[in-house]
Amino acid sequence: MKGAITVFMTLLFGMILSLVLVTIENVRFLTGESYARLSAKGALYAVFGEYNRELYEDYGLFGYGGYSQKNQDELSRNIERQLQTALGQQDKAASSANIDLYRIHDISCTIADIKSVADREELYRQIKLYLASETVEDVLDRLFTKGDSTNSKVGVDSLRDLFREGTTVWSKSLEQTEKYEKGEMDDPEKTSPKKKKQSDKADSQFAGENRRFDGEGGQFAEANKQSVRKTESYGNVMDGDDGMATQDHANGDPLESFCDLMRDGILQLVCDTEKLSGEDQQAKSIGQAAGLLKELLSTKESFNLQGNLTPAGQKLLLMRYAFCVFSCYTTDRNRSTRCGLEYLIEGKENEKDCMLGIVNRMLLLRTMINYAYVNADEQLKAESLATATVIAGATGLPPVIQAINQTILLILAVEESLIDITALLCGYKVPLFKQHASFQMRYSEICMVSKSFLRKKAEIYKKGGGVITGKAMSYMQYLGMLMALTAEKSMRERAISLIETDLRERYNQTFCIDQCIDLAKVKVVYRQSLFWSMSQLGVVQEQRQLEVMYQY
Repeated sequence: MKGAITVFMTLLFGMILSLVLVTIENVRFLTGESYARLSAKGALYAVFGEYNRELYEDYGLFGYGGYSQKNQDELSRNIERQLQTALGQQDKAASSANIDLYRIHDISCTIADIKSVADREELYRQIKLYLASETVEDVLDRLFTKGDSTNSKVGVDSLRDLFREGTTVWSKSLEQTEKYEKGEMDDPEKTSPKKKKQSDKADSQFAGENRRFDGEGGQFAEANKQSVRKTESYGNVMDGDDGMATQDHANGDPLESFCDLMRDGILQLVCDTEKLSGEDQQAKSIGQAAGLLKELLSTKESFNLQGNLTPAGQKLLLMRYAFCVFSCYTTDRNRSTRCGLEYLIEGKENEKDCMLGIVNRMLLLRTMINYAYVNADEQLKAESLATATVIAGATGLPPVIQAINQTILLILAVEESLIDITALLCGYKVPLFKQHASFQMRYSEICMVSKSFLRKKAEIYKKGGGVITGKAMSYMQYLGMLMALTAEKSMRERAISLIETDLRERYNQTFCIDQCIDLAKVKVVYRQSLFWSMSQLGVVQEQRQLEVMYQY
């Protein structure tokens, strides 16, 4: 009985000590899990620190690897290696000299979920982050630099949300536009009354003789026919702009001249084909407009960087991104594919085919606009009717004459459109709708069109010259209109193809954008030993697991 109190106190002390030790062990397990989770996150950040720098610097997209076997398996191995280093599993000598408080071992990592940059959701999420990082002030500085405006990072004036009214740069741009419209930017020598009178006289010299109509039959007088025949007889006609002689190879026949003009193809006339590659590129073989673009731009809820994107917003987002990072014929961003924007629209296998498709579309659009103008110009209609009467010859049938007349007007509209496209590809702006001052083709020049002729006429638009009297559009804006008609899925696939092709040719031939990882969910499995070794008592160590995720 004398030792009962001692035994009781011993048992009580043992129970209290066990409770304290269990509490300490439980805290150690809980903190061990937090320690393992923080170590796993640190390992993820360390591994993703080896991201693809070329992809990020050139295209603003974040992704791990994508080349040289840096794929999902390599990611898993690197994370496991980093975890073992962080948890002290590789340096046994160092760990034996210190107390291993958590005793974590048997670490293994598996990838539970993974997404690449090429995934649709991830691509648009990163594009939103990239565009959001570009401030409005930076974009305005790129748009309105003193240098070539076509080299601006975002060259689409139609994207109205990039412009902020009331800023100094924007106000200066509006003031210059008003000066162009009022003719204040014209050369004083060319706009002097004497020079203007001489120019007007030269313009109306040929047309004035053909103004007389026969009141009874509606046909031109015989004097008009003689005037046309007189024009046909000349082999050389002096150009009214600078007096340069231009050869007429068709003897005054617009139909024959137009056929000769189109024989070598449109692309040879309007641009420098030596800059374009005709070789097929392997990665590129994947394989109205203004109203739609206005609808995209006017839908504010369709473009929201903070929320979900509607289909229209996704297309607009991709368009903005494309103009930021890809090259086109007038803008060189040091990419392996010069006509990247054209490829997004056409999707052809080489640059020449892409440019030809763009030129054909622009030619159709410009011809429709210019044809509407020439049909409303009485002077051009009178001159073309006189020529049609001569070409019809002995038939004299009104339907034949009218058919030839409309064909001549159409040829005149096409040639004016060729001038417009040449100017656009030179980086100049061209009025959307033509007026008398901005219509460059004279009727007497209808048989004299050549590549040098188009270039000389296009130079008139270089500084405005007083001919831009209305809304003027650039080549980049026409590309924006054509992009609005292109399916979002096609543009997205072609954009991914362009990025992959460029990085392969400039950096690493093994690059594959589908292997670029920007989201990874990792499952970590480990065992944590008891602080007091009880393996001899048959206590089984519990296997623990956790999940960590990294997303750019």
